[in-house]
Amino acid sequence: MIKTTSILLDELKEFASPKSKPARMAQSGECFSVTRGLYETDPNVPGYLLAGSIYGPSYIRLLQPGAIKKT
Repeated sequence: MIKTTSILLDELKEFASPKSKPARMAQSGECFSVTRGLYETDPNVPGYLLAGSIYGPSYIRLLQPGAIKKT
């Protein structure tokens, strides 16, 4: 699931230093940074699903299976 920094900070507000927790989570492998301010919690998510979050609209989305219909 894609989460913004503000969503993570809201979820981590009970920690002593919630602002540094997302970076530590990325280092430990709990999530990974997609771009500045966006994190993904599933390491197996296909790249085409992240394309719209990184830079939208994106032609990478055309590469998803079943996106091009044969007539």
